[in-house]
Amino acid sequence: MTKRIYIGIDAGKKTGVAVWDREKFISIQTTDFWGAIDIIRENNDLLISGGLIVVVEDPSQNKPVFKIVSVYNLTQGNHQSRLSAVAKVAQGVGSVKRESELIIEYCRRNEITVIPVKPTKRSMTKLDREQFKKITGYEGVTSEHARDAALLVYGR
Repeated sequence: MTKRIYIGIDAGKKTGVAVWDREKFISIQTTDFWGAIDIIRENNDLLISGGLIVVVEDPSQNKPVFKIVSVYNLTQGNHQSRLSAVAKVAQGVGSVKRESELIIEYCRRNEITVIPVKPTKRSMTKLDREQFKKITGYEGVTSEHARDAALLVYGR
């Protein structure tokens, strides 16, 4: 049987990356965009063609938020600070979307199998350290981003 490695990526300012070999986690860490690309490249170089599968949380599959005025209850006098907060969140979301898109594009250009995963409310993410340890048995230190990445590939 061909060795297969899965890499889960939760992109962002702090990018979670988990490397899973179908039985255990080889590594779970938090890095930046370029660190994630390096991990993909290093693992792809080690494996026979087709042995690497990258699973990326892809927020571009979610619809953008419309009706900001009603969602944030904007009224005369309170709109400026709330709109500023909304704009800051939107900028961050846009950055995460673009990083996810670039990782997906990198994989496709390098003929690496990539699976974009739509984030949903039912996704098994956002677990705290103890919940994660109980489900996966992983004892190491993890960040929220790293745990999210790990859960994208755990059990595949």
